[in-house]
Amino acid sequence: DTESFALSQRTESTSTKLLRPIATPLIFNGFTQEIQNLWATALKTSGFLTAVGSTQASAFPDQDSLQAGDAVGAALIRGDLTMAGTGTVTLVEDNRVYAFGHPFYNLGPISFPMTKASVTALLPSLAISSKIAAVGEVIGTLDQDRSTGIFGTLGTGPDTIPITIRFSGPDRDFDHTFKFEVIRDNILTPLLVYSGALSTFLSSNRQLGAATYSISSKTRVRGHDAVTFTDIYSGNTAVSSAAAAIANPLSTLLNNTIAAVEIEDLDIHATSIEEPLTAVIERIWIDTPRVRPGATVKLHVLARGYRDLEIIETLPLTIPDNATGQIQVLVSGASYLQTHQLGEYRSNRSFDKVDQLIRHLNTTPRNNRLHVKLIKSSAGALFNGTRLPDLPQSILEVLEGNQSGTGMQRLQTATLGGWEIPTTHSVSGSRTLSIAIQTE
Repeated sequence: DTESFALSQRTESTSTKLLRPIATPLIFNGFTQEIQNLWATALKTSGFLTAVGSTQASAFPDQDSLQAGDAVGAALIRGDLTMAGTGTVTLVEDNRVYAFGHPFYNLGPISFPMTKASVTALLPSLAISSKIAAVGEVIGTLDQDRSTGIFGTLGTGPDTIPITIRFSGPDRDFDHTFKFEVIRDNILTPLLVYSGALSTFLSSNRQLGAATYSISSKTRVRGHDAVTFTDIYSGNTAVSSAAAAIANPLSTLLNNTIAAVEIEDLDIHATSIEEPLTAVIERIWIDTPRVRPGATVKLHVLARGYRDLEIIETLPLTIPDNATGQIQVLVSGASYLQTHQLGEYRSNRSFDKVDQLIRHLNTTPRNNRLHVKLIKSSAGALFNGTRLPDLPQSILEVLEGNQSGTGMQRLQTATLGGWEIPTTHSVSGSRTLSIAIQTE
């Protein structure tokens, strides 16, 4: 009858929804629970199940080859930290391995280390079954991730990116070094480096409350200068900001539209203290009421730090000989420059060479500086990564008409001079001082 048929249809529909492939275990070893939770949330709808795994040699068979039915691993991170997906070998033919029977993430061409693996336990469930697995040594290279499975070749593993993080805490007298390697992938590599750095910081420092991280990072790029920076991140979100600062240059380099780049390695030195070292720019002033071209005046900067700490800095400011009319002194933190001022800090479209992009990354404003700029209103342009101030309208029109796809960005101000005052704090805010140049 109609009622029985409707009940049958609902039952069949419910059963179909409950039937799904066994989730691919994504093994984590050495990571904090917070990192596992982040990945679990991101991948919960993609057929992955995050789990704690093992890398003990005793868990794996002695043979170097694989056969159908064996477990196999696809490693994303190896070393002091481990992240790898595991599945089952479908077929081995002439050293070609076909595995999983479903995509890892359907990434297309890949270059993942293929590792030994061992399933240590099965967890059956009518809702969603899962398994606990361990990963071992590299036995080949996985080069394809397709809708029907992952495929690779037995032998040597692929080239990976070595990461070294030395993490110390002067206030708690510890110094640890972590070494691991990550796969080469334009999308996954920055995410994996961020996860590794964040887990390292979380495992060695408190996870709640304000803290301060000092980061020195060096990313070596084959055939080009290294990307280097030293900066301070402080406050309640300092740990995630510090990890992101390490990964962001990788994302910019790997996903640039100029040319492919090869990252050789990444070397990081991080220190932390468990209190905030923040400061807000409160006031700027000069002592001299009359300023002439070519004169040197003393610029004073007052910043207010944690627990009402006063930070006063003085900078000799030389006025250019050709300065006329009204000019401005801008003193700011890095975030202000990147968000509100000087458009070249917000755009990579004007670069046509990788070296220009690297120079841009190496000169990006840093939090641990008071950035002082002497500016005036003047039309200019950012062309091929170079500032061209004080341009006539005719020149601007010529540049706009001959962009050749590189991009030209108009600028509304000209920088007459720039200085940086190093600090031990993460500086925010800005103040502007107008100066009338006296010519008589």
